[in-house]
Formats: sequence, C-alpha cells, structure tokens
Amino acid sequence: MTYATQDDMVARFGETELVQLTDDTDTGKIGPRLAVALADAHQIIDGYVAGIYAVPLTPVPDLVKRWVCDITRYYLHRDAVPDLVEKNFKAAMSGVSQVARGDMTLACAGVEAEEDPAADDLATYDDAPSIMANGPWGL
Repeated sequence: MTYATQDDMVARFGETELVQLTDDTDTGKIGPRLAVALADAHQIIDGYVAGIYAVPLTPVPDLVKRWVCDITRYYLHRDAVPDLVEKNFKAAMSGVSQVARGDMTLACAGVEAEEDPAADDLATYDDAPSIMANGPWGL
C-alpha cells in the first residue's frame, strides 16, 4: 500500500507526462519506475512522521496524498527538474517537516504515549509534627 496510486498521479499530472517520465522501454505505457517512486515517497513520509503518528497513516489525509504525488513527480524527473516541480517538491517537504516538528497536525491516528512504569513508584512523605509547635514558640 502507498499513500498515493498511479490513478492519483494520472489525475494530477496526466498520463502523457507519466509515460514520458517512466516509459524506459518505449511501450507507450506508464512504466514500473512510477511504482518505485511512489513507494520511495511513501517511505519518506513515514520516516518523517513516525515519531508522532502511527504508520502507515490511516486514514490517509488528502494533503499527504498530494505530498506523495509531488515528491514522486520530483523523483521521476531524473535530469532536468522543471521549476514548478521543484517548487512543489520543496513545499511538500516543508509540510512534512512541519508535521515532524509538531507545527502541523494531520487527521489520522497518532502514536500512543508509552506508559512510564516509574510513574507508579512515587515516593511518599509523612509529615512529622513540628518541633516548634511543642516549645514556647508553638502556635
């Protein structure tokens, strides 16, 4: 499972562009490099957010889907990356970084806080009577 699919990529960028970027064998079809790039982008997202959210993210927020598409598109441009593609990649990575820092939240399941076994081992303090209360200074 990846956060975005080939269909998501086609919907965003068109089949023609994806064929141009992935058809290494001149079949006129989208090549397997797309699936590899999608998986790579998915792992980038997981690597950044795993400390805050349970991965894989469920449900997958639309924003994450867009980030994966933009990161994947950037990865598919091997030689010359168009300015818009680079700009969208940087914006996606900035968003992912904001999530990792806790500056942005996603609508999905978070990581449960681990129980601290030492939290039950609290010291207790029994208050002894004051020596001041027993002498001429006692109130």
